[in-house]
Amino acid sequence: MDTNYYNIGEVSKMFNLPISTLHYYDREGLFPNLNRSESGARRFDDGTVETLRLIECLKKTGMEINRIRISLKTVTNEEQKPAETVVL
Repeated sequence: MDTNYYNIGEVSKMFNLPISTLHYYDREGLFPNLNRSESGARRFDDGTVETLRLIECLKKTGMEINRIRISLKTVTNEEQKPAETVVL
């Protein structure tokens, strides 16, 4: 199965988000598996685009970035302390 890659401008247009927001999400650790080109440019694969879709849905509920990060870790089965999972 081939993986599609999108540059940050393409993803920005897909979601109608400023590029600065995507940079912020990356700095906040919301894209832990984000690929980079040899020159360091962000490359979003289909999985990262789906992660962004989830982030945007959670944001619309009013969830804060820290809670979104915890939710993403839970969804991706990263190790969690029980208390973190409960407070979602």
